[in-house]
Amino acid sequence: MIAEETTEGLTFAPNGDPIAGSMNYLTRFSKENGQVVWRTERQSYESGSSAIVSGGCVYTTINLVNMVGLAAFDLVTGELLRTSEPLVSGFVNQLGIFADNNGTVYLPHCQNVAETDSLFALVDDGNSIQRLWAVALPYTPFATFGVGPDGTIYAYNRLSMMRFDAQTGAPINLSKEILFDDAYSPRMAIDADGIIYVTNGGSANGMLYSFNADLSLRWEMSAPYGSANGPALGKDGTLVIAGKGTEVKAFAGSEPNSLFDSKISEPLLTASPNPATEIINFTIDAADPRVEVLQIFDVNGRQIRKLSSIDYQSQQIEWDLRDNDGHRVPMGVYICRYASASSAGVVKCIVSK
Repeated sequence: MIAEETTEGLTFAPNGDPIAGSMNYLTRFSKENGQVVWRTERQSYESGSSAIVSGGCVYTTINLVNMVGLAAFDLVTGELLRTSEPLVSGFVNQLGIFADNNGTVYLPHCQNVAETDSLFALVDDGNSIQRLWAVALPYTPFATFGVGPDGTIYAYNRLSMMRFDAQTGAPINLSKEILFDDAYSPRMAIDADGIIYVTNGGSANGMLYSFNADLSLRWEMSAPYGSANGPALGKDGTLVIAGKGTEVKAFAGSEPNSLFDSKISEPLLTASPNPATEIINFTIDAADPRVEVLQIFDVNGRQIRKLSSIDYQSQQIEWDLRDNDGHRVPMGVYICRYASASSAGVVKCIVSK
């Protein structure tokens, strides 16, 4: 168990083991069974205790005589290796650290103190952790930041997004104004082509923006859904944000006219029996005249069965628990997904003996 109230996210070891930071511990869990691989005691902050894996180390914040510092822990053993110098005072750090592909670790600090709220860039040479640069940040609690494919850094000033040089911290580009309040929580995602998607975290003034790498505007649309609405990107480039209540909004492409809405409180795909030993009957309950594809995936995301061009009228579709080669699948958890022209559904299934 971990203290959820001080954990704003997980990081993952190369083998997929999740690593969680809390106020008093840093813990690595086995992805196979959830058992503790190692747990290291360390004091962090009442928020912003998450970690990041980079270059064979786990980096996280640490309390250095009531000041915020960056600590490196051994990924295999959890041993504390080294710390930076104390960087800034305060006991609240409401933002998660991140890293680029060149070994630089970024520690954003935010507690609504204009004199100290900053984004720190630090480098670890294996012997010590040194501060590379620091730039001022506005008060954007629980915001997220980004690194572009070219290595440049994306953060915020008082009203806009900013792009920074990773080596010097020098500003490169500034976006149009996107923030309208003193405590917005903007969040961003960047795709493989460097296209940026940002929600400004507002309610009445909530917006979703898309920018090019130079922060020139591509498009914008209303997204008045508060601070916890994404965005997130799937492997295939699908962009997802949260809507009102249980509503989810997904973009099949990079343009706003590709929007697809789904209310996750009304499942369109169900499976029975579940767990199953011989067959599973999938029931699709939607208004579409035709399902384009129904796919079964294992927990590693590999497609093991594909059923396509299936007509239905709220009917049942049978899976004989065999893969595309006709072999019976092993015991375990499987994900079934169907998609049609205007809707989709997902259900988790368990295959037992």
